Amino acid sequence: FVGGGGSVNIQRLLGYARMADLMLTGRVLSAAEGERMNLCQYVVPAGESFAKAKEFAHKIATNAPLTNWAVCSVLPRVGDLSHDDGLAIESLIGASVRSAEGSARIGAFLEGRAAPIVAPGAEGTGPAAN
Repeated sequence: FVGGGGSVNIQRLLGYARMADLMLTGRVLSAAEGERMNLCQYVVPAGESFAKAKEFAHKIATNAPLTNWAVCSVLPRVGDLSHDDGLAIESLIGASVRSAEGSARIGAFLEGRAAPIVAPGAEGTGPAAN
């Protein structure tokens, strides 16, 4: 048996049938299979995981602290609320964490002036590429 909360937490991600398959057969997933089954969000080449982690840490560190708190503390809880209660909490938290910069970016998007978003490390033009 899996233990350590795996039979509960992993089953919530995979569903009963996939979890039962893995537990009954002892099958081990490859990284690519795990990504396809939503057990992880990224697969990186061997030896590059620390660089990817640093990239994420840098991006997260540039967020407003209240935004990081809301994502880490509120997001896990809204899924357990009713739909209407979840939307109410989302509105309250969204209003409390919205920064002047964030509001300006949303306004630019709504007015069709938003700069294109360029993935980190990708080449592009505009303010997002700098």
